[in-house]
Parts: sequence; C-alpha cells; structure tokens
Amino acid sequence: MPRVQIKPIDTSSIKLDVTYAYNVEKAIWRNFNLNDGKSPTDRQNRVTMANYAVQVNVPGMEDGEYDISLIGTGVGMRDPIFTREVLGAKSNQLMRTLQPKLVTRVILPSLHFLHAGNLITYNNRGDAEPICPNAEFIIPREEWDTAMDNHPFDAAAYRDVRSDLKMLEKLGADVTLVDDDEADIGPGIKMERSGGVTPANSTVIISCGSEKLMVSPLLFPTPFHIDPAVQFGFSAAQREAYDEKTRLLEKAERERQCIFFPMDPLRRAVYIDRDRTGSFVGIECDILSQLDPLLQ
Repeated sequence: MPRVQIKPIDTSSIKLDVTYAYNVEKAIWRNFNLNDGKSPTDRQNRVTMANYAVQVNVPGMEDGEYDISLIGTGVGMRDPIFTREVLGAKSNQLMRTLQPKLVTRVILPSLHFLHAGNLITYNNRGDAEPICPNAEFIIPREEWDTAMDNHPFDAAAYRDVRSDLKMLEKLGADVTLVDDDEADIGPGIKMERSGGVTPANSTVIISCGSEKLMVSPLLFPTPFHIDPAVQFGFSAAQREAYDEKTRLLEKAERERQCIFFPMDPLRRAVYIDRDRTGSFVGIECDILSQLDPLLQ
C-alpha cells in the first residue's frame, strides 16, 4: 500500500527584521546564532526566511490514484516590498511545481498575507481563476470574517488576501468555512483552531501511517523557534500566542508528533523533546519525502 506523501513547495523567501518581528535585539540574536549558524541577520537587522506550502498526497483505492491537498499558498508577490521589515526576495514557485487542476482541497489555516497570497491566477486570456480551479477552499470562519472587516490592524495583516477572497466568491469557488475548534477536513487531515498570531489561526495535523505531522503558522524557525517566550511581532495577543505555542509544543512532545516549520530555509521537521533544563529541543525526523514522479 503506498504511503501518504508530504512535499514542501517553495512559495518565496522573505526578510524579517528580528527586533520588529520577534522582539529580539540584534545582539541577543547574534549570540544565539553563534551556535545555530543558520539564521544570520544582514546589515539592516533582517533574517531571511523561506515560506513553504505543503502538498499532501493520500493514496486512493486505485494504483496511482491520490487525493491531493495543498496547505497554504505562500506570500503574495504583487507588492514585492511590503514594509521595511518584510521583503519579498524571489518569486513564488508554487505554479511551477504544482499541478493545480489535480488538487482536491486548498487548506488555509491562516489568511495572513505571509501564508495565503496568490489565491487568484490569470489564464492565457487574462481571465481570473482560482489558483486550483477544481479545489475546495477550506478556511476557519473567524479568519474569513476578520480578513473581510476594515480594522486597521487587519487591513495590514491581510493586505491583498481580502481582494483575492472576494474574487473567489465572485468566481463561485467552492469555499467551506470551518466553525468547529477541531474538524476533519480530508482523508487523514484535521484542522485544529490555535489563535495567537491571527484570531482563528489554525494548526493542521496530517496522519502519515503510524506518524503524525503538525503544520502550524504559529511555530517559526529561528534560533528560538521552539521557545514559547519569543513571539511573532504581528500578533496583537502576545499572551495568547505564548500559551498556544506552549500547548502545541507540549502536544507534539506528548503525542510524538513531528513538526514541520513552513518558514524554515533548511526545510526541517523535528520531534520535540526536553533538555536537562526542561527546555524544548528539536530532534530532526525524516517524515518528509519526494512525490511519485508521475505526479510531478
């Protein structure tokens, strides 16, 4: 029986000011980076982050048949420079890698512009169409409602995503809004509400045979990526983000779930353990695999 296949897809890289985004001073970041060596800052105090979508192939009843899900769509690149702190560094590779017509569902656990850009594409005639024309778009309802309101913070956090969502409606795309805190949304795929970064930011849990993979926009790949005390600067609810990040890390440790960091340039996936001081540490796992060549 073929196994579930997980493939990260590069959807752009960005630069984030570490003080603005993580509330960590440059000197402190540099001290941690002496041991990490993987997240150096440039002269403007920015660190380069990748941004991966995740393609999930669940084998069907027939040989060579797969149910294909896409988690996230990456940074919107219509405005290459968002702010001084966030810079689009290269173009989204999603459409060069994905076969969009084969995708069954697009799962958007967060509608923040870092994770849900590029929902609309344009065909050779110049007509707008959903990025995956045959897919169901699955979105937490409160994320949808927040993205559509006009609060100044939300306007900054969701940027072009709002117009893409309105276009999805206009085009009659199949959009499912999830109300439940936990919901089964596809074969072996569950969405769990998290909060913290955005109001209904959610975590996706994927069953891969005997293992489970956690994908959460709340967990970021920095020298502090599994330190709950370091919060993403766009969050308006620091305490909530701290509590939720801690809960996710404890859940991953307790249930032996592997975490994939969507913004890690090294494309790492780790199990969570504790060191002698009781702090969280990551142990790399090999849950990521390449897809069947027939699907590429």
